[in-house]
Amino acid sequence: MVERKQASVLLALITLVLILAVLLPAYGVARQLVIQNPTVKIGQVTILLPKIAGSEWRSVDIRQLQCLADNIYYEAKGESDLGKIAVARVVMNRVDAGFEKDPCAVIYQGAPGGKIKAADRRGGCQFSWLCGGRTLSIPNPEIWKRCYDIAVKVLVFGEYKEVVNGALYFHANYVKHPTPNRVQYLEQIGNHKFYNFK
Repeated sequence: MVERKQASVLLALITLVLILAVLLPAYGVARQLVIQNPTVKIGQVTILLPKIAGSEWRSVDIRQLQCLADNIYYEAKGESDLGKIAVARVVMNRVDAGFEKDPCAVIYQGAPGGKIKAADRRGGCQFSWLCGGRTLSIPNPEIWKRCYDIAVKVLVFGEYKEVVNGALYFHANYVKHPTPNRVQYLEQIGNHKFYNFK
């Protein structure tokens, strides 16, 4: 009896995810949905997600989406969608370059109470909202939802890889880069300048 209820709940969750995927216009009305093996883990429950033909996907823990959406919000809430996407891509470029194993670890690298060893904290916080000494405001729900939508596209479906051309660093345009001889300037999007290693 208990197993049947668990199976029903899981089936209902999978159905809900599929319905949302079909109804969400952000994933392209003209694209065809194809079921493969992408998953989202919520605690101990794993939910299959639809794969959109022609796109890439990652198996994602919901906490990773939350970390990435929060980082987009606090670093780029006043930026255009392109500016928000650029911040998200820097995080994912760092994951792909081996800075850390996942977006949360990249974002919290060097932060007080972050997930890395004290010996690795020499660079300090990687994202100013974690160490800026300011109280974080409650997110504007509309803007945060947009940040979350971008996080899904970037993290789950691997979209926008062409944005910021593989950049690993960025800072506000009013900040002078402390080691300009070690990085290559790539471009400015909104109020952020993007860089890579030389």
